[in-house]
Formats: sequence, C-alpha cells, structure tokens
Amino acid sequence: DLAPDSGGHQDADDAGPLDALADRDTETLDGADAQVEGLAPLRWPPRLTVRDGRLVDEAGRRVRLRGASATNIAKQGPRHEHWETPEDWAELAARGVTLVRLLVFWDGLQPEPDGFDAEYVQRVRLQAEAIQAAGMLVLLDMHQDLFCQRYGNGAPRWACPDEIPFQPVEPWFLNYSTAAVTGAFDRFWTDPALRGQLLRSWAGLGRALA
Repeated sequence: DLAPDSGGHQDADDAGPLDALADRDTETLDGADAQVEGLAPLRWPPRLTVRDGRLVDEAGRRVRLRGASATNIAKQGPRHEHWETPEDWAELAARGVTLVRLLVFWDGLQPEPDGFDAEYVQRVRLQAEAIQAAGMLVLLDMHQDLFCQRYGNGAPRWACPDEIPFQPVEPWFLNYSTAAVTGAFDRFWTDPALRGQLLRSWAGLGRALA
C-alpha cells in the first residue's frame, strides 16, 4: 500500500519540497519564501548528512522529508513484486512526497545459502530508478515480519529453525513473543555465520544499486 508515513512530514503551507532552515546562528527573513543571505539555492535531490541528530543539506539547512511506504503487496508471494508504475510514483511526487520506503526481502535476495538472485535485484533496481526519476529519494528497508518466511516474511526458510513448534496467535504481532519466533531471533544474533549471510546479501544489493 501507499500510505503517508507519520515519521516525516511537511506542513501544508510549506513552500517547495524542502523545509530548509538556516542554522540558529544565522538570521532569517520573515515569510515562507524568505531567502537567507549567503546560503546557496535549494537543490533537489539534496546531498544529505546528519548534524546534531538532524538531516541537513550541503548548506547546513535542516531538511524534513515527507514519506510514503510501498509495502503490503510486496510481502505476498515468492517474488515480492511491487505493483506501482512510474505513473504512480509521479502522482506521489506531485502530492508532495519526497521519500519512498521501498521494501526488500532477504529471502528474495538469497533464496539459497551463499546464493544471490540477480533477477530479484534487477526488479528492485528498476523500482528504485523509477522512484528517483519521479524526483523522490529511496529508503531501502530490509523488511521482516516475524523474522522469516516460516512465520511471516523476511529471512529465507533455510535461515529459520524448525525444531520449535509454531502455533500462530491473533493479533499477528503477538507472535513475536512465541517461542518459535523468539528462538529464530536468538539463533540469528548468536550465529555469526548466519549474520554473515545477511551481510553478504546487503553488500551484493549495495553493489548492484551503486
């Protein structure tokens, strides 16, 4: 689904895709469209860094992003395909969205140990390029619900232990406290080789998208 993300937003009367504010020691002019003397014009997309816990652009101005999440349909099915078209991304951008959370899945990247699914990566790349072509930034989310495919989505089945019986409960998020799901997380965090498999998947995705 494409739902506004409450994590970052702009006020409705903000001018432009960025809410760029001068540093506190720089005096600004009144008005929403005020220009700050000595600061470069806004550039989109910006090159962002973190300063004092805030996102800032090259001129040190604070940047607030309005986010949307491309999520639910990609969780379903073995191919984790997103349904959105370039026209959908363009519509989001026209509505003022500046950042898209794009879900990716470990089992999509690495269906077998030491493997790497180039076809899946190509689909992710095409979606990321379409989002950027619409003028928005992309936040890749290596997603999971209940750790793995056996219980929900995320890690491949080969990375998920099967020795603990799993009996689903409702609502779904209460399954995080079941012995099977907690056991899967415990195994991941205590198994360096398993964590290394995920790191290789991330590294391969990064190289493919660089």
